[in-house]
Amino acid sequence: MKRKIWFIIVLALTFVGSLFLFACDGAADNGETDEKGYTVTFNTYGGTAVQNQSIEEGATATEPTGKVERAGYIFDGWDYDFTTPVTEDITVNAILKPVFTNTGSRIDGFTEDGLTVYDVVIPETLLDGTQITSVKASAFMGKLNIVFLTISDTVTTIGEHAFSSCVNLVKITLGRNVSTINNNAFGSMSKLSEIYNRSSLELHKGNYSEYGSIAYPVKNIYTDDEGESKLVVSAEGHITIAAKDSSDNDQVFYVGYLGGESEIVIPEDVTWVYYDACAYNTVITSVVIGDNVKTVSGRAFDQCTNLSVVTIGENVTSLGQYAFRDCTLTSATFKVATGWAVQSLSMEGKLSDPATAATWLHSYYAYNWTRS
Repeated sequence: MKRKIWFIIVLALTFVGSLFLFACDGAADNGETDEKGYTVTFNTYGGTAVQNQSIEEGATATEPTGKVERAGYIFDGWDYDFTTPVTEDITVNAILKPVFTNTGSRIDGFTEDGLTVYDVVIPETLLDGTQITSVKASAFMGKLNIVFLTISDTVTTIGEHAFSSCVNLVKITLGRNVSTINNNAFGSMSKLSEIYNRSSLELHKGNYSEYGSIAYPVKNIYTDDEGESKLVVSAEGHITIAAKDSSDNDQVFYVGYLGGESEIVIPEDVTWVYYDACAYNTVITSVVIGDNVKTVSGRAFDQCTNLSVVTIGENVTSLGQYAFRDCTLTSATFKVATGWAVQSLSMEGKLSDPATAATWLHSYYAYNWTRS
C-alpha cells in the first residue's frame, strides 16, 4: 500500500514539474523575459554594406568604422547620435553628399564637394533612382582634381570637351555601353597613360581624330580579353607606367604624385618624368630627380608654386619647356653642371652654384635645356 502511495506522489510531482516547465517555455515564446533586444539597421543607399547590430534595451549601438563608398557621393557620417540608448528597432541612414550636378539622366559637372575627389566615378544611378546615360558637353573641362576616371556601364554618350584639359588625368575606365564620344571630349591631356576599355569601341593608341582624342596620348590600352594594367601607384603616391617611347625604347614614365609629403624623391626605376607629371601641385617643396632619369618633359613641375629646391640627376640630358615655370626655386643642384645649353646660349660655368643655377633655371624656364 505504501509503495502505491509513493508512486502516486512521484507521479503527481512529475506532472506539476512538467506544467511549470511548459509555463516557462510559453513565457519565453511570448517574449516575456527580463531583457529585450532590438535591431539597428544601417541604410547605405546601395553603398558599402554595413552589418546590422543586435542591441539590448537601454544599451547603445556602436558607430561603424570606415567610410561608406557609393559612386557619385561622399560619405559624411550617420544621421544618428550613437550615445542614445536603444529602446526600439531603428534604421540609421548614411549621410551622402553628392559629387555631381545633373539634369535628369545627364551629369552636368561637379558640386563644390566634388572638387575634392581625385578618383571620379560617373555613377549608374543617383539616390533617387535616376539612371545616368550621358555626360554634358564641357562638364569637367579643365578640372585639375581628376586623376582616375570611371565611366559606368549605363552611360552611352560623352559630350564635346567633356573632359578636355583635365591635365592630371592618368587613367580612364570606359563603360560597356559607351557608344558616342564627341569631338575633343578628351583633348589636351598629355599624361593620360592608360585606358581600360570595356566598351565595344575599337581604340588605337596615337590616333588624335577618333573618339574625342581619347587614345591619342595613351601608352597602354587593355580590355577584359586582352592585355593588363601597367599603371603602378606606390605606397608613397608616385604614379608610374612602364611602356615603349616613340622610338620603341623601354621606359618607365613618371606621370603623377598623389602623396602628401612635401619633399619627394622620384622612384629609382623612373627613366622619364613626363609632361605635366606634377603640374599645379602646391604641396611639393623639394624634389630629387634620380640618376636613371634622362628626360624631364615640358611642364613637368609647371605651377608648383611652393617648389624651391630641386636636384637634377647625373644622367638627365633634357629639360623641356616650362618644366619649372612659376616655381619659387632658390636652389637647383645639377649633379653634372657642364655641357648644358639653352637654345644657343651656353650654360658653361653658370650652374655649379645651386643658388645661381636656380636663378638661371627660373629665368629661362620657357626654353628647352639640353646637355651634350
